[in-house]
Amino acid sequence: MTLSLVHRRRGEQGNRIVGSGGLWLLGILAVGAFLRLFRLGYHSLWLDEAFSALLAQRDWGQIVSGTARDTMPPLYYLLLHPFLSLGSGEAFLRLPSALWGIATIPLLFALGKDLFGEKAGLAGAGLLAGSPFHVFYSQEARMYSQLGFLSLLSAFCFWRAWQDRGKGYWLAFVLSTAAALYTHNMAVLHLLALGLFALARWQRAGQKARPLAAALAGIGLLFLPWLLYLPDQIARVGGRFWVETPSALELLTTLGLFSFGYALPGPLIVVALTMALYAVFLTLFFAWRAWPEEASGRESLLFALCLFAVPLAVSFLISLRWPVFLARTLMLSALAMLLLVGWGLARTPWALVALLAVGGMALAGLSLYNFYANPAYAKPPLREVADYLTARFQDGDTVIHSSDSSYLAFAYYAPGLERHFLIGDPDYEGETTRGRTGRIAGIQPEGLAKVVGDRDRLWVVMVLDHNVTYQQQVNDQVGQLYPLISATDVGGIRVFLYDLKQDDASDLGERVQWARGP
Repeated sequence: MTLSLVHRRRGEQGNRIVGSGGLWLLGILAVGAFLRLFRLGYHSLWLDEAFSALLAQRDWGQIVSGTARDTMPPLYYLLLHPFLSLGSGEAFLRLPSALWGIATIPLLFALGKDLFGEKAGLAGAGLLAGSPFHVFYSQEARMYSQLGFLSLLSAFCFWRAWQDRGKGYWLAFVLSTAAALYTHNMAVLHLLALGLFALARWQRAGQKARPLAAALAGIGLLFLPWLLYLPDQIARVGGRFWVETPSALELLTTLGLFSFGYALPGPLIVVALTMALYAVFLTLFFAWRAWPEEASGRESLLFALCLFAVPLAVSFLISLRWPVFLARTLMLSALAMLLLVGWGLARTPWALVALLAVGGMALAGLSLYNFYANPAYAKPPLREVADYLTARFQDGDTVIHSSDSSYLAFAYYAPGLERHFLIGDPDYEGETTRGRTGRIAGIQPEGLAKVVGDRDRLWVVMVLDHNVTYQQQVNDQVGQLYPLISATDVGGIRVFLYDLKQDDASDLGERVQWARGP
């Protein structure tokens, strides 16, 4: 009896226990929804989320023009704009991302069931439900969970159209692909993966040439308006993007991130990476074993492997010349990896599955705990800083932000407070992507003399998240000019208060008051 037949019979037994899989899927979906909604508004917004909030508050024309001057298409912000009218606060701002993330779970099951059967689809959906990586981006007010859903929906519709499941799937493929491209420019990588799959299946591709060509023409037609802006956006990313050239090791560690996220302590990162690589190796081993003996499943395996490997590999190769390699832009690769691992686990002996499950759940659980509750892994507490300063702000005060992170956060959390950003930040002087994005959000660097004017007191807020030397120089410069009244630490963010009307600093050491913030 062949290994394939053994697994097939095991799969049949599993299906008899699970039935249609509906109850299992509902349970998996319930867990996934809980993890993506739990403490959704607990953490403060960070730089990119604050940018999302500020841009999405503008009208649709301003959103389009703002994104055209940035590096991303506008669809995420356009969809977020009407949603903000339903409520305010971090939870509402992040809720669309959570909903995209939740919707991805049954979609991955549906694709997995089509490709490999119900058991593998449930395994992939279960892995996705508890994935710290996916939970993290489902709780962030950015476009990455939307990108993952739309890219996966595009792949699902393409697969069903390819399998002659109805002409309507070609139209759905066109619409979902165009939506993915309008969400993030790196969505082109998933389109490339589908194209390479079609080329690899050239014998069948000939039969699909007409509808495939029509679909690609439809995608191009829908995306044509943004092609006017795309060359400039690509040039900006290629010129002064902040990502460094990746190493081969980073390519491997990305697989660990896909599996267990960012919130593991140093010693366990190696363990997590080892487990992730072992699971991928095990999956590839089964794929190699299954390839010659399961002709009917080769196309399914090839399709999933293209979705996983092509975006990952192409992004890495491009980044050797123009660094753009970021795990969060490779959502489709992460989803396909979980699906493939789920397929591999469905073929793995139960004893080994149990061992991997115990270790994987322990690591994923710790990563999720750190993400939810461990201050060491939390986003900067900018909301708390804004509340602290708002409670102590007086008439005649003004505020300098040495980091754009706090400047944009205060624009959201404390719009009534006067705030300034000094000339001299290297990102804004050198027109990097970060500096350009900040200017789009409304940051206009000013000179110190203009800022202090006839004010009585000056607050300086320091978030040492970038250009640390420059930020320290800003505070040193202010400290040389004005006496320090107090210096406060609020969750690692430093808040200094200076007296602009007192030029005698002889008793500076006696008047400095250190305090711990809330």
